[in-house]
Amino acid sequence: PQTVAPATVTWDDAAAQEVRAQVERTMGAFASMDAEGFKAGLAEDVVSFEMDLEGKPVRLGSRDDAVRYAEEMFAQVKKMGANLKLDFHSIACRANSTLAYCTVEFDFKATMADGGTMSQPSRNSVELRKGDDGWRWTHWHSSLAVLPAPPPPPAPPPPPTFPGARLGEKDLTWVEIPNTGGVKLAKVWEHPRTGAIAAFAKFPKGWKIPRHFHSSNIQAAILKGSLTVTIDGKPETTTKAGGYFLEPAREIHATMSKDGATIFQVTDGPFDAVVVDEQGNPLPPPPPQK
Repeated sequence: PQTVAPATVTWDDAAAQEVRAQVERTMGAFASMDAEGFKAGLAEDVVSFEMDLEGKPVRLGSRDDAVRYAEEMFAQVKKMGANLKLDFHSIACRANSTLAYCTVEFDFKATMADGGTMSQPSRNSVELRKGDDGWRWTHWHSSLAVLPAPPPPPAPPPPPTFPGARLGEKDLTWVEIPNTGGVKLAKVWEHPRTGAIAAFAKFPKGWKIPRHFHSSNIQAAILKGSLTVTIDGKPETTTKAGGYFLEPAREIHATMSKDGATIFQVTDGPFDAVVVDEQGNPLPPPPPQK
């Protein structure tokens, strides 16, 4: 078989210098937010792969796409009151009489209105074609030269800002809750921002409350007596001393205590009891008892 000698390319140093100047000029027009100057450096059929201001990839399929992308970025930069600058580290070009290829390493910098700066090391590869109107870009591909640093991990939560507590029965202050039929509450802790509480509660013998819900989740342990709860659509259940229950927020139920009860409860928000009508709509609270 006949052996075919590999094709050879004769590089033109003078053409490479022309190409380098054109690449610097076109990228400089972008940095100065000169849309017309940027457009002048592009062939009509240019195709490119760029990045937006968030570093996400963007494909541009024509000169119109590229100019539109540039104008949208310029508008965002101007809205932020920022300025752009390209600091070139290297531009290496090879060219013959009609085709050229350049690799560019540079820092893409933005200076904000408040003086803050953002800098991203970047790389471009550019292909150019020479026609009657001179050298024009036919393809370019932008990428990050260095991956951005990952965001720092979230700060650990601050330590508790409230003191520990050790309380005995004689330390409790019992307060009757209005319109509850004699239920008394003794708070031992309350969150200053969310209203969450930890408290003891006492229910009198024969106490009951019609269908209602609580705006917060309630967890409770029965210390004495028992509580009987009837959730809509479910059979009643009775929790006795030593038992535990979780009452989800806004679950409609009725509660009674045949023999009375003492519980310790914790809520994840303010404690309330909202009585509802047959359709589950909240009823207005009764007038204050005199």
